[in-house]
Amino acid sequence: MDEVDLDTPTARPPVRAFDAGLAQRVAQGLGGVWEARQIEGLLAWLQRYERALQHIAVHGDARSAMLACRTLAGVE
Repeated sequence: MDEVDLDTPTARPPVRAFDAGLAQRVAQGLGGVWEARQIEGLLAWLQRYERALQHIAVHGDARSAMLACRTLAGVE
C-alpha cells in the first residue's frame, strides 16, 4: 500500500474537470496517492452535499424539502 505523500496537494471536488479514468484505474488496482486524494475529496464534497440536502429537507419550504428528500433517497 502506498504511503501518503504530504507533498501531494489535497484533491478538490470536481468543479470544472472530470477524471473519467479514475473509476477504471481504481477498479484495476492502478490507483496511487493521487487517486486516493481525489476519492477523499469527492467523499468530503458528497458529505457536505448530503448535509445541505438534509438541512433543506428539514428546514426548507415544502417543494424544496420534497425534492431534497427524493434526492437523498435516490428517487429520480
